[in-house]
Amino acid sequence: MLLNIKQGQIGSVLRKVVSASGADSLSLSEGGVLRLTGSTAYDVTLRRPRVGAELIVVNRGSAAITVTFPSGFTWDGTNRRASLPANAVIYAVAESDARMIVISTVGAITYSNPS
Repeated sequence: MLLNIKQGQIGSVLRKVVSASGADSLSLSEGGVLRLTGSTAYDVTLRRPRVGAELIVVNRGSAAITVTFPSGFTWDGTNRRASLPANAVIYAVAESDARMIVISTVGAITYSNPS
């Protein structure tokens, strides 16, 4: 069980909110909000979410932060890593057991694969 879990309500939907301030490996299998903070770049690895899970990633830090999925799961059908600059947001839904579909973004998010 993660110790940094809070409950947050967006509209009429209650979502799990998980905060990260440094490199970490997290699970949001049912979806929720991932709140990133910090002043230096780091990478968060997310475990594969369940099909239909909604994920909102918010970078409130002052550095670019990357969010990486495991092999076999992508943001867009090709890329496993998303790099979010400060104040960027991704709203995505797990379309299948292999990929997210990005519904909306705020900021210049770049997608790539880890080397």
